[in-house]
Amino acid sequence: MNIRKLSIIIPAYNEANTIAQLLYGVVNAPLPSGIEKEIIIIDDCSTDNTALQVRKVQQSNPNAHIIYTKKTKEKDLLYEQVSNWQTAKLS
Repeated sequence: MNIRKLSIIIPAYNEANTIAQLLYGVVNAPLPSGIEKEIIIIDDCSTDNTALQVRKVQQSNPNAHIIYTKKTKEKDLLYEQVSNWQTAKLS
């Protein structure tokens, strides 16, 4: 199996005080050569400034592949996104 992309899924709920530090750590974490990183933040209806903090990290790291999505009460975005991804079988 040849892995080319690592998807890191981060659930968040009212994490305005901690999300930026976490994201900077993940963005700067080294990976083996040839593997790209995508960071997916699933916000579970935060009522604080979590989204603003994520945007600040996105703006200060334009080359980082950071995806932010906010779950709504009407539908489960995490389920929708994950159900469309391919699953790798590890042996």
